[in-house]
Amino acid sequence: MVPPRPTATARDRDGNPLNRDEYAERLRARLTDGGRSTGDPLRPTAAQAAVMARLLDELAGVYRGESLGALAKELSVLLDSQFAERT
Repeated sequence: MVPPRPTATARDRDGNPLNRDEYAERLRARLTDGGRSTGDPLRPTAAQAAVMARLLDELAGVYRGESLGALAKELSVLLDSQFAERT
């Protein structure tokens, strides 16, 4: 049995930290929810996407071996593949 691993900043309505594994599942579900957005989505520049990807890499390193870290790494790779600066 894995002991609870609280999130650093994400909280429930009562102000309690969420379990990181459950939080990662919720975030993953949100990504696959069909992307129900209205209007034109804002798109980051290639430089902004690169910075976001590096921040996600850092998060992945901190939570290495956890579902939250795996999700961060997957999103980093996605950003890199979609916004790679072409030189």
